[in-house]
Amino acid sequence: MPKIRKRASRRTPTRSWRWEEFSEPGFKQAVRSAKGVCIVPMGILERHGEHMPLGTDMLCAHALSIRAAEREPAIVFPPHILGQIQEHKHWAGAIAIRTELALLVLENLCDEIARNGCRKIILLNGHGGNESLLNLFGWKKLEKPRPYTLYILRLADYYKLRPGDPMHGKFAPGTDGHGGIDEASLMMALRPDLVDLATLARHPHSGRARRRFAHLPAYSPMWWYADFPDAYSGDARLASVAIGDQLIETYVGRVAAAIAAIKRDRTAAKLEAEFFARCEHGSAKRPR
Repeated sequence: MPKIRKRASRRTPTRSWRWEEFSEPGFKQAVRSAKGVCIVPMGILERHGEHMPLGTDMLCAHALSIRAAEREPAIVFPPHILGQIQEHKHWAGAIAIRTELALLVLENLCDEIARNGCRKIILLNGHGGNESLLNLFGWKKLEKPRPYTLYILRLADYYKLRPGDPMHGKFAPGTDGHGGIDEASLMMALRPDLVDLATLARHPHSGRARRRFAHLPAYSPMWWYADFPDAYSGDARLASVAIGDQLIETYVGRVAAAIAAIKRDRTAAKLEAEFFARCEHGSAKRPR
């Protein structure tokens, strides 16, 4: 008598919250389900030493956003790569556009996201060079009222390890950084096919800071090139998938918590309305 094969159970796929994967009717429903929250992963294209892909920041920010949205629903926009990377133009693969153009594109993008019903926009930064650009963009939003409320998740808001985190204090000094043990571990957990630690054997100490500006008591825009001309900071040789998995859990939990808090927030929009009303001098009372 022939054996009867049991049909393999199909695992229900996790719902995707990616903007580009919705149908038009599905998108409108998703905006309502996400309570009008959209998260824009902010990355860049740049060298991360010889062992990492050019899109490391973009890939990590996007993956963390998607996983966080699976826990706390939010529309996830495709990764945005038009940020600030002037300091890496000496390496092939970097795309460095003008600062004024980057601001204009980001402004246009946020206006379009809001026009589509997402009135709370989270810019999740995955690249250190974007930090000042996003601060400037935030200040630019104070020039005139916009039909959305802006929130910026800086690296320090979700990415850096803190006391109490499982991996806090586990990295030896000088091993994390740009393409170091932390980023390499994240990419090994997310896209192991794009990481090649074997290449580090050629230049094992290239991630050490050169400190060529240690004598200067002032800031110079050449500080990054002065310290890390190889676009690599830290030591990725001890990176592992296990470390990456733990970092992902920590960072995704933090981003999901931020999405939930932003959904509940009513203060930012209220303060914006109050601020712009007071900008019309004499037209608004002082807040109590």
